[in-house]
Amino acid sequence: KTMTALSHRHDTWRVFSDFVEMSAVSIANACDKFHPDHDKREARYMEIVKAYTAEELSDFAKMLGMLTQQLELRPSDVLGEIFMEMDLGSKWHGQFFTPYSLCQATASMMVFDLEERLKSKPFITANEPASGGGAMLIALSEAMTTKNINFQKCLHVTAQDLDLKAIHMSYVQLSLLGIPGIVIHGNTLLNEKRSMWYTPMH
Repeated sequence: KTMTALSHRHDTWRVFSDFVEMSAVSIANACDKFHPDHDKREARYMEIVKAYTAEELSDFAKMLGMLTQQLELRPSDVLGEIFMEMDLGSKWHGQFFTPYSLCQATASMMVFDLEERLKSKPFITANEPASGGGAMLIALSEAMTTKNINFQKCLHVTAQDLDLKAIHMSYVQLSLLGIPGIVIHGNTLLNEKRSMWYTPMH
């Protein structure tokens, strides 16, 4: 509802994109002050805020708080679900995010022998070459929790996507859930790395 209210004066697509980018920069720059892109990201943040009033910026902060609360209640691809529910995919070349229920089913099959694998190594790694909002990696962390495995100690993820908006979505959600990892903006097939985002637990 808060995002819809902001859309009365701004395009819904722009509000969503600005929200995930500002949230990503806020988390990254607070936790990684020595990152080479710190100043560039800060400048981008200040460029975005110019389009909004003080009251609207307060709403952005409220939305980040609501996202945090929702992820604490139920780990899932909240941003991906919002993206699809608001029909924003039609504005970006028909982009579609995999339903979280499907990711959960896949993740449950991935962890069937995880306890045995962890006997010979301190942690496991997971790579998602087209991460979207990070749904598959979130589902994996949830599946590990059902096995009483602490994903914050026993998992390190690498998420990559060609779409910068998806990178921001993945980074924000993985960060808020405390999942250790690196989020890479770039073409996986070309081994391209345009920018690197390190979650606070990395």
